[in-house]
Amino acid sequence: AWFKSAQCQKQRPDLQAGAMAAGDVQMICKALLDPELFVFADAASSDTRTMLAAAMPHACGDHSYQKEIQGLARNTLQSAQAAAKSEGVNFGEEALKAEALIQEAKEHAEAAAKTTQMASADAAAKAAALEEQKAKVLVAVTDDEQAAMSLQVATENHNSAAEQKASADAAIALVKSFEAGELLEDPTEVLEMLKTARAEKALLDAVVALLKLQPSERGEFDSIVLAELNEVLGTFAGSLQHTLDEAGLELKDLTSEALGCGALKEVEQEREETASKTLLAAEETVEARRAEEEAAKVAVTDREAGRSKHLMEQVLAQDRSARAEAAAAAVERLQNPPAPEAMEVDDTKKVVSEETGRSDVFMGMVGA
Repeated sequence: AWFKSAQCQKQRPDLQAGAMAAGDVQMICKALLDPELFVFADAASSDTRTMLAAAMPHACGDHSYQKEIQGLARNTLQSAQAAAKSEGVNFGEEALKAEALIQEAKEHAEAAAKTTQMASADAAAKAAALEEQKAKVLVAVTDDEQAAMSLQVATENHNSAAEQKASADAAIALVKSFEAGELLEDPTEVLEMLKTARAEKALLDAVVALLKLQPSERGEFDSIVLAELNEVLGTFAGSLQHTLDEAGLELKDLTSEALGCGALKEVEQEREETASKTLLAAEETVEARRAEEEAAKVAVTDREAGRSKHLMEQVLAQDRSARAEAAAAAVERLQNPPAPEAMEVDDTKKVVSEETGRSDVFMGMVGA
């Protein structure tokens, strides 16, 4: 059966050659009319390619006109193939360059991420320092308030001691005037001071009587009472002076302490303000570093997209090159058609293959 088929094919070489030529013409016309193959500079115009496509069905022969059309078509398609191949190479090179740029962008993004982490850690440390400083300010404010209260009490004590000492000195002055012969218009101040000095009642009674006497009316007992009066007031004034001195020293110490606490409070408050500003600057730095990190990530994405685009363009260019090359090969077959003997051999092989396949299938069915 395969031999008869081969013989049949052998009897029709002209028909087979015509079918092959028609297929090639169809491929060539399709390629010439494909605008995607002619987007490069100096490409044949659409009008020129349309003219060639219209002439191709009539260019299957050895006439000089037909050969010229075939040559023009082949040159046009080969230029498209070369341009597409060159574009593919260029896009491949750009893709390789993009790899290096992507790696560079990734390294930059990693460095930006580390910088952001460092800035965040620094901001966290400054935030902790600010909280610590706030605690110091709170302690300083409390100490300042307590020092102010202590100073107020010390001032009041000092003023009270000074008033008492002044009253005692005034009473002693009155007694001195009385002792010099001047009667007191109002002995109340002297008597009140004796009471404050906790003098004995007997002395108080004697002093009341004494202060009414003129110098000429005073006796030995009155002199004793007057001496006792001076001694009691002098002793009391001395104790008041001691109290006043101690109050003065305490007031001096507490004044220094209050001034120190006030100064320390101001220093701690200034430090808190500085720490707050430092934290704000650190937080702004974190935001800036995060923005840089995001920009670096976007750069990686953009460069990866660029590489993908180059690779896609490379594949498309390779496809255009393959189509143009196939069409140019079809023109070459029209210019140099294969010998009938080669076609017969190819057909015989094809028939043998087909018949062998059918035999294998039949034998398989029989075996089943």
